[in-house]
Amino acid sequence: MLVTLKEILKIAEAKKIAVGSFNTPNLESAMAVLKAAEAQNQPVILMHAEIHETMMPIDIIGPIMVSLADKAAVPVCVHLDHGATLSYLKHAMELGFTSIMYDGSVLPYDENYANTCIAVMMAKRYGASVEAEIGVLLRKETAAGAPEPEPEEEVDPSSMYTDPELARKFSEDTGIDALACSFGTAHGIYTKAPKLDFVRLEKIHQ
Repeated sequence: MLVTLKEILKIAEAKKIAVGSFNTPNLESAMAVLKAAEAQNQPVILMHAEIHETMMPIDIIGPIMVSLADKAAVPVCVHLDHGATLSYLKHAMELGFTSIMYDGSVLPYDENYANTCIAVMMAKRYGASVEAEIGVLLRKETAAGAPEPEPEEEVDPSSMYTDPELARKFSEDTGIDALACSFGTAHGIYTKAPKLDFVRLEKIHQ
């Protein structure tokens, strides 16, 4: 059953659960994720990240993900993960993706805000949900050509964390459905002990 991210979030809130989201850059991984979700009778999110375009073009895997999700026995959101270009986001929705993430977190705030607003306007035309991000995860999963943040060892991780008040303002002003925030997690393997700021996370949640 193909649903939006907003619908997945409502299910998660009602059942008081977390919902797994998985990048599925090939047929086998998409089928495996859906088989597991159906076995557990739980909703799930299939994702394709823009950074994977050189490994598996969205024009090939996208329609497969949408078709499999539509036939699934559980609610499935097909989500574009870490999209750095608005044209790529639009193309994903044209292919049937029910959710997009615009990741402008490495850009200046005003530019991230402006592009996120455009992404929200585009998504409304397709009935899709929008996730965006402020704050910078260590070792970002950005698309090819996107600006890169400073290397982890050259920065104070706490300087990259999401500001709770800015998160509130950003979410309210853009009208996004979900916010990716930074509180000390990283993509990939941690090269040193993470400093997870759960107090900050709770403030953002509130």
